[in-house]
Amino acid sequence: MMRTEFYQQHLDRVSRSFAFCIRQLPAPLRDWIALSYLLCRTLDTIEDAEWPKGEKQLAAFREFDQALLKDGQEQALDALITDFSVAIPASERLLLKDAPTLFADLRVLPAPVRDIIRELVSIMSAGMQHFTRKKNGGDLRLQTLSEVNQYCFFVAGVVGELLAKLVACVEPRFPLSQANLLRAHHFGLFLQKVNLLKDQVGDEKVGRHLIPSRELVEASSAENARSALEFLLDIPEQQMEFRRFCAWSLFLGLESVSVARRSVSEQRILKVGRDRTQEILAEVESGLGDNGALRALFNRFQEQLGWLRSAAAQPIQAKEVPSWLLSLYRGPLDVAALSQLGMAR
Repeated sequence: MMRTEFYQQHLDRVSRSFAFCIRQLPAPLRDWIALSYLLCRTLDTIEDAEWPKGEKQLAAFREFDQALLKDGQEQALDALITDFSVAIPASERLLLKDAPTLFADLRVLPAPVRDIIRELVSIMSAGMQHFTRKKNGGDLRLQTLSEVNQYCFFVAGVVGELLAKLVACVEPRFPLSQANLLRAHHFGLFLQKVNLLKDQVGDEKVGRHLIPSRELVEASSAENARSALEFLLDIPEQQMEFRRFCAWSLFLGLESVSVARRSVSEQRILKVGRDRTQEILAEVESGLGDNGALRALFNRFQEQLGWLRSAAAQPIQAKEVPSWLLSLYRGPLDVAALSQLGMAR
């Protein structure tokens, strides 16, 4: 079963940049990733909406979880869609309307693929619920860099792990080692921190104070980006389409850091322009199969951003990783890897 155009229509509405990147992925990976992303965007809608009461929001998360994890639970989706009376963009309301189709598609995927998506999306939901409970008067305020890392871990790092596992389903030469999964999480953290930096002005207007220090968050995103590069360079040439997908995401993300700086200085949300986007994609394409060329391009972006390699962080003791995080994350990363992601800082 292929729903490429159905998924693409929703992707074009809710995330043009991701829709642009996903178009060139091969089947069946393209539909698996598109479906996963749309499920995650449905969760984002629950998280980002301005709910009058936190308990109503948590109930919406539980209804999503029920539909995600249990077959034949359409009534949970009916309740979610019917009760979603808060104001949301039209594109997200259309996505909610088609949520039953998304979950029906999930149920008929090959069992290994279905299980991967269910596991990682449910972990994302659990993390979002944790931070929903931390709201004070309807506002979410992250106080430290470790909280930023923990937040990004659940809303984006697990997406990196999901992508790596889906690629491994079609590419036996792509290793699911602890080191590679760690780099996949770094990739997710980098892209999410770019979003936080870029959207800070709009987020804070609606009570989402997610950046305690732009300097610290950007410096940590630089470290995440360096590991993301290693993830990209480790993708086998036999998966050139996925390599392109990741390369576009990484280098457009790097350009977005510059845009994020201007967004704050001008107090408005800006985006990478079309001409600059095309220029970056052409540069990526010219070196896509050459690790040396991609590394040189990455270093050029680092130089333009003024990023200097910081001293290696001191290792963090496993006992410092929060117990609540270990209870919510059920994936393969051990406490040492979680520490390297900054979960305990």
